[in-house]
Amino acid sequence: MMNTGTLLILLSLIISVLTLVFLARSAGGNRMALVTSHRLFYLSGSFLSFATIMLFAAFLTNSFQYQYVFNYSSQDLYILYKIAAFWGGQEGSFLLWALLLSFIGVIIIRMRDRYENILLFVITITQMFILILLVMKSPFAYIAGFQSEGFIPADGSGLNPLLQDPWMILHPPVLFLGYAAATVPFGYALAGIMHSDFNNWLRSAHRWVAFTVLTLGIGIFMGGYWAYKVLGWGGYWGWDPVENSSLIPWLVLVVLQHGLIIQRRKGALVRTNLLLAIASFILVLLSTFLTRSGVLSNFSVHSFGNVGYSMHILFFILFYIIISIFLFISRWSAMKAKPLSESLLSYDNLLVYGMLTILFYTLFILIGTTMPVLSGVFSEQPFSVQPGYYNTLSIPMGILILGLLIAVTLVLTGKLKSKIYLVTAGLVSILLGVLLNIQHTGQVVAYVFTILAIFHIIQNISNLITGNTQVITASRVAHMGVALLVIGIIASNLHSHSVQKEVVQNREAKIDSILLTFKGITDEKESSLRFTYKHGRNVDEITTSYYIDEKMNSLYREPYIDYGFFKDVYVAPVQYVPGREKLTTVVLSQAESARLQDVEIQFLGFDVDRIKMMKGQVKVFAKLQVTRDDNTYMLSPGISFLKDQGRHKINTTLPGTKRTLSLEDFNVSDRVVQLYLEPAKDTLIPPDSALVEVSFKRLIWFVWLSTILIAAGSYIAMRRD
Repeated sequence: MMNTGTLLILLSLIISVLTLVFLARSAGGNRMALVTSHRLFYLSGSFLSFATIMLFAAFLTNSFQYQYVFNYSSQDLYILYKIAAFWGGQEGSFLLWALLLSFIGVIIIRMRDRYENILLFVITITQMFILILLVMKSPFAYIAGFQSEGFIPADGSGLNPLLQDPWMILHPPVLFLGYAAATVPFGYALAGIMHSDFNNWLRSAHRWVAFTVLTLGIGIFMGGYWAYKVLGWGGYWGWDPVENSSLIPWLVLVVLQHGLIIQRRKGALVRTNLLLAIASFILVLLSTFLTRSGVLSNFSVHSFGNVGYSMHILFFILFYIIISIFLFISRWSAMKAKPLSESLLSYDNLLVYGMLTILFYTLFILIGTTMPVLSGVFSEQPFSVQPGYYNTLSIPMGILILGLLIAVTLVLTGKLKSKIYLVTAGLVSILLGVLLNIQHTGQVVAYVFTILAIFHIIQNISNLITGNTQVITASRVAHMGVALLVIGIIASNLHSHSVQKEVVQNREAKIDSILLTFKGITDEKESSLRFTYKHGRNVDEITTSYYIDEKMNSLYREPYIDYGFFKDVYVAPVQYVPGREKLTTVVLSQAESARLQDVEIQFLGFDVDRIKMMKGQVKVFAKLQVTRDDNTYMLSPGISFLKDQGRHKINTTLPGTKRTLSLEDFNVSDRVVQLYLEPAKDTLIPPDSALVEVSFKRLIWFVWLSTILIAAGSYIAMRRD
């Protein structure tokens, strides 16, 4: 039985089809058809809005009869996270994307753009694609047993603890706003091709390109800070395939932004810019395929599982690719462009070299990101590339991009002719670059990057002071952000270090420049590890979350971060080790031996009772060689799996004592066992301890400041256009 929410989505889809019909009729100049299409678009958006409100209400009222609400919410979830749970899964994310497309479509209608017909056509088709997915798998689908028996669970599964963070409220909507906005430059490009208007389309598209760069960029930056703050590994970018899938279209849009500048100045790059506008949106769809189809579920911590969307998303990508190629080829001969400057070192040519460098960089990132898919075509065992692939690639590409940024600015401002400026700026850059690195790293690449970045910052500051600020402010602020980002990446990686240490309860441990005392674990449902943290004159009582989330059946850990001007100190819990467990438990691989209390134990292998196995009674034994007081024994504790009785331990007794030796767990394929030996009565139980990783992240705030500058530059560019 279809419920109201699903019906609203279906009605929105049907009305979207009617909108396309009237948009097609208005293509010949039928004004009434265009007005009707607008009204239908508003109606479709209204149904989507009502569906969105219904889903929000379902989360806020704990309506667990809906499978989606049950999967991502719970009774005890804070209200803000119940709102954020809306886009915690695939269905809610798609509904949000469709709604944002409606808002953008309304803006296009209100703008009365000359190409609104084609823009609405593209927006509506994209919206229909999403609505089809929502009809296939509705966020309003009932949980099993609700329709037949009226069954409603008392509580939901809850939101993953890693997602219970304020950034979850902002990061996904901003990212999806960028995805939705990317539709508009694509629509303008198709309109320009269809109307053989290869220059005027960019005047309207430029602001939308800047807006898309801004929103998609802010979404990516938010994700980086979120990763640093929550995940516990001290990083803000891990070259995860899903992270890359958002970065790739953003880089192409950045290139397009610069290509449009050249076309407006010189009338060049006509075909290039049209292709870039098309490619940026296709790559957004590819990002959707990679993250939503399940092809990366084994290679990314962010990817969703496969719920049957794969072929539909691929079909939609191919649909737009085929249409774009057909239109592009049909108008190829009419796409006339003026040539670039003859001088190879002119401003325009240097800018093109930079665009090509970023595009090649993007291509290599794309190859690495899609490697699990590409390798799966040619191999039965798909594989992904390691972060080292991207880091190695980034060194030459980064140096080339910085060098070209410097060259472009020198040529544009005429500073290339000023020897005094070049020598002064160069000497200051070298001095500051050496001072910044000298006590922290000996790697040449750190000095090269830092010196180039500082030189470019000096350039931008000089230009802002002496140049036409109204024209250059956007690019100088954004480029200063890029240079500062480079310095932040160098400092937070090559100047930083981590120390992993076991801290015994109530014993102060010195870790580099801090003193850490483990005080124990809190006795709560969501427990934390407690520490006394001393850094300089500051003494703080800190906690780091450390508990098993029952609903997700996973260990949740969250770090403590001491933010500082010169460095952040990052305390991440690795493992809590109870003293009794340390005394009584050991994990051994085959042929490995270890001392446990007063006993030496060697694991020789497994013994499986095959006769019992044929009768459905599985018994697995660990063959052990046990030495105590110069006496050696062969013991075989085991585990049995009996029908309808579950799992039972088959314990043995240590000869000469009444102490139990048991097999706690095992992995036959890895040949590993976990053993437990009961301590003697008078044995002193050691104190609990915590294994922590303390990282010292130098000048990481440069990274955060750089993202603000890049976003500010994009905003200024959007406002100026």
